[in-house]
Amino acid sequence: NNNMFYRAKKNLVMNSIEIIKNASDNILTPYFAFAICVWGTIFLEVWKRKQATLSYKWQVDHFDMAEPDRPQFYGTKAEEDRYTGKLVWMYPMSYRMLKYSVSTSVLLLMMFLVIISVTSVILYRVYSNISWCGEDAKCKTIHGTVIATLLNTISIMILGW
Repeated sequence: NNNMFYRAKKNLVMNSIEIIKNASDNILTPYFAFAICVWGTIFLEVWKRKQATLSYKWQVDHFDMAEPDRPQFYGTKAEEDRYTGKLVWMYPMSYRMLKYSVSTSVLLLMMFLVIISVTSVILYRVYSNISWCGEDAKCKTIHGTVIATLLNTISIMILGW
């Protein structure tokens, strides 16, 4: 009896893995990934060429100018610039690190929310295919494709906001 339970559990796990694999992989996935890689490489190289052409055309290919401080910038202490010897307003590293840590925390939180959202949609597809649909192709189309796509769209719209 225990051996039968083990085989049933193993079949459920194998079926779940197969459903996940079929939901995210099909025969066209490697070709699509290759096309995206080629497109990205070509786009980057064409963009670099366009940038170099415009830079040469506008005669700014060796242009390097230090931007002036914004009027809204408020430094909290003045330090001597080691190259020019002039006093410049500086923003303390401790304040800067505090802002960096808050920004990084928010970024990691948002990345975690995106991962949860994508994982939830995939788990919904797997659960609906296993629990509700069985071998019914119409049910798999509605739950596995249409509703999962709508959930993905809603999560993109919410996370984009």
